[in-house]
Amino acid sequence: MKVSYLLLVIVSVSAPSTKLKKTKLGDFGYAKIPTSFILMNDDQMADKYPASHKPLAVYTNENTTVDISFTQQNCFFTQQDMSVLSQFYKSSIIQLYDSVVFYKNELITI
Repeated sequence: MKVSYLLLVIVSVSAPSTKLKKTKLGDFGYAKIPTSFILMNDDQMADKYPASHKPLAVYTNENTTVDISFTQQNCFFTQQDMSVLSQFYKSSIIQLYDSVVFYKNELITI
């Protein structure tokens, strides 16, 4: 059985001059995180994100008011399903918030 992974990352950084650093996410890959963000430890993650499937990593600003979290789950959808699946996610996100801006809308293979 072929297993695909779906990664959904939504990041909004209001300051266009924010400096980013390339950060390794275990064996999964890399992401660019603001340099001022720090990695939460396991206890902080458990307190803020109580779930049976903990995130791979959570980075937060110094006030802990903005978090960037990364999760990975097995996804049994095929490559052909990803376009439809992304539209479901997009629709769900739009329903959650009063105002949503998508700066990029693309599917990439990682």
